[in-house]
Amino acid sequence: MQAYKVIWVVFLCSFLAWSCQRAEKKTEETNVATEKSEVSSPAIVTFEQWFKNPKPLISAHRGGPYPGFPENAIETFQNIVDQIPGVIIECDVSMTEDSVLVLMHDKTLDRTSTASGEVNHIKYSALKNELLIDNNGDTTSFKVPTLDDVLMWGKGKVLFTLDVKRGVPFEKVIATVERFEAESFAAIITYRIEDASLVYSLNSEVIISVSARDDGALGQIVKSGIPTKN
Repeated sequence: MQAYKVIWVVFLCSFLAWSCQRAEKKTEETNVATEKSEVSSPAIVTFEQWFKNPKPLISAHRGGPYPGFPENAIETFQNIVDQIPGVIIECDVSMTEDSVLVLMHDKTLDRTSTASGEVNHIKYSALKNELLIDNNGDTTSFKVPTLDDVLMWGKGKVLFTLDVKRGVPFEKVIATVERFEAESFAAIITYRIEDASLVYSLNSEVIISVSARDDGALGQIVKSGIPTKN
């Protein structure tokens, strides 16, 4: 793992989360994204490519939802990629009752799908037949994707930052990343140095994002043994 890999992701995610929050307030101005795509550089599809030529990147928070395109849906990811080739997709990893990793931000299903109740209280066999709801409350024809579906779709297209929701084992997420050989394009978001250290112990090649709100937190990262770059 090369210089400031962890620190870079912390800075990038903080900046891009702010950018995406602003963008979500103006979802009706879809022409802006289209105009950006006309001047975008070729897509960066591995983190190694970025490290060789670092520059600002645009991140789509929860995949960049627009009216008709719900958050955490592959169809929404494709819609954004069509407009902004060099985008990073930030998405949320949850787990069903029968331990299938799916994309869902909320603890419950009610806001963003036609299902109800908590994600970890429904089996995937039932969830896979439900439909996603966009941020305007309209039901779409799109379904809840699995993490397998997402990594298979995204390879060679985009970079991911995977926000692993509370209660989802990092071990299971890392095993899925390894199975799809996604270490080069899927970073893991963590909020505690303990979780960052766990992820590093599971796979030292995975890019890690860990929150560092002050110099003390940054010092903890340095002391953790997770390599940084000169």
